[in-house]
Amino acid sequence: MKCLMSLNQRECILAEYNKLVDIMDTKPRMFEYGSGGTTLWLLNHDVDLTSVEHNPKWHDELQRSDKRLDFSKQKLIAINPTHEENPLGLNRYITVCHPKDYEIILIDGVARGACLARLLFLCETSQYSPTIFIHDTHRDWYDWIFGECNIQRIKPTLGDYPAELGRIL
Repeated sequence: MKCLMSLNQRECILAEYNKLVDIMDTKPRMFEYGSGGTTLWLLNHDVDLTSVEHNPKWHDELQRSDKRLDFSKQKLIAINPTHEENPLGLNRYITVCHPKDYEIILIDGVARGACLARLLFLCETSQYSPTIFIHDTHRDWYDWIFGECNIQRIKPTLGDYPAELGRIL
């Protein structure tokens, strides 16, 4: 299995999760758009994770990859595969997550810009403010939503997070 997110990026997400563990009475809830190597890694670290996957074949392969892991919390949205950033036909995938239900949200799947746009709208129009991590922020997939919302890409010199992993507070 190939994973595009490097270990140090995963460590940033886990560090944020562990900060919440220290200050919350209950275990923090994390949501992940897209399932893969990071899903397996997070489950190995006992994270309360819900992950959504648009591709049923990939979901099945992922579940077979490690029998020791508990996939009971993973949600599967079965839809037709699509191009990487084409949100057509992905309404159930994009809308399955609501910021009121999670303290951390990781966007690392298909239609990333559409998922981010919806989450930003919901956070802006409500009192909910989870930490949102965005994978591969250096890619042009995000240009339209970053421009629309005036979001700056995080550079290694500006914080603790690598350029490929955006963090929105």
